[in-house]
Amino acid sequence: MTADEWNRLYPIGTPVKYYPVAGQADHVKTYTRSEAWELPNGIVVVMVESRTGGVAIAHCVPVKDLTDGWPMPGGVF
Repeated sequence: MTADEWNRLYPIGTPVKYYPVAGQADHVKTYTRSEAWELPNGIVVVMVESRTGGVAIAHCVPVKDLTDGWPMPGGVF
């Protein structure tokens, strides 16, 4: 997915499950805090709450149906 496609589908503030290690079940419930952009090496990244810098969108799963346990945007996790 390109940065433009991500930005059209998922505006800033979109809740996501962020998986720091691909293939592992552990994840962080968080929200996007920037638009996505492409790095010089072609990887598309986005900034999320509770993490510094951009994280690969390949490690983010947007969530449409929030359930109990989701923090408020801008909160501490």
